[in-house]
Amino acid sequence: MPVLQLSLPRELGPERLLSLGRALRSLREEGVLLVGSGGVVHNLRALQPDDAPVDPRAKAFDDWFAQKLDKLDIESLALWPRAPEADFAVPTPEHLAPVFVVLGARREDDRVETVFQGFQHGSLSLRTFALRSSA
Repeated sequence: MPVLQLSLPRELGPERLLSLGRALRSLREEGVLLVGSGGVVHNLRALQPDDAPVDPRAKAFDDWFAQKLDKLDIESLALWPRAPEADFAVPTPEHLAPVFVVLGARREDDRVETVFQGFQHGSLSLRTFALRSSA
């Protein structure tokens, strides 16, 4: 299976990333699997031992993100810096950026399916989702 890796510059905002996803959407019609790898909450400075409780700030942002994602509220997600605890949860945007490329590649009949959710080290969200056709 051919694989193409894209590196996303830090300065690309959600609108440009969504546009990139829209440009890649036709690949889905050809059966190409698009994978965005990153992290919804990714604060390495706040890492704790693996058995540490989830930092409430990390949970607040992850819960907000999950709620907006479930509704496919792309407009709100694009304004993520205004979300609860965004400064803590996303100190730099490069790990969140792939989400917007994948969301830009979504089709009109797609729905979000949570594949996995959880935390490691108190401040790393392992939220994983897939876009599935409703048809």
